[in-house]
Amino acid sequence: MSSLLLKKIQLLSILLGHFMRCNVSWCSVDDVFFPINLAEKWHWLLGRFSFKDGCVYVYDSMSGARQNVAVKKTIEAYSELIPHFLSRIDFWGSRSDGLPAVDFFDICMVDGLPTKANTDWGVFAVAFAEYMIEGSEIPNVIKDIDAIRSRYGTLL
Repeated sequence: MSSLLLKKIQLLSILLGHFMRCNVSWCSVDDVFFPINLAEKWHWLLGRFSFKDGCVYVYDSMSGARQNVAVKKTIEAYSELIPHFLSRIDFWGSRSDGLPAVDFFDICMVDGLPTKANTDWGVFAVAFAEYMIEGSEIPNVIKDIDAIRSRYGTLL
């Protein structure tokens, strides 16, 4: 079996909920968080598919006009391919809330996030996800990023 075919099978298994570390089908959730790496800048940010909003929300601690262009270019692939895969596996028909199928997700850059000039971007991305999962607002300033990094290291 070719490695490309194997990767496609693994992706379908994840989308259908047959194999995931959290073991929940995408059909039963409203949002899916995912890490994004801008390889050319070695920068991490957070993406969130919102099925109800038909949008990919992007949380970037290093936002700016030039940065947003690079991010949108990367996210466009997600916003077009994931809805295609979801339609192919009858994702929309499997949902209990009757959401209509979408051909692509809009890209929404989230403003007002804390920024940092050093290399804490990955920690920021994980912290953003944690705040949202807990139902908390993302604060304008994350004061002790070193403590957050240490806590994550301990949890691993």
